[in-house]
Amino acid sequence: MNLNTSKHVSTESFLINVNRNCIERTLTYKYLGVTVDEKLTWKENCKHLCSTISKYVGVMKKLNIL
Repeated sequence: MNLNTSKHVSTESFLINVNRNCIERTLTYKYLGVTVDEKLTWKENCKHLCSTISKYVGVMKKLNIL
């Protein structure tokens, strides 16, 4: 008999069904403009926000607004 004493449970093999429909697993999900990852952190949202701000700052510099 082989017992797994690890406290970590792999979630890769879990399947979730709702009304006989399988829910697809994703690494990130965007809802109401906020992107969260599978660990419920906002890292992806912050990356996207930083890149968007950077683009607008670059445009404003070219237009001599800043």
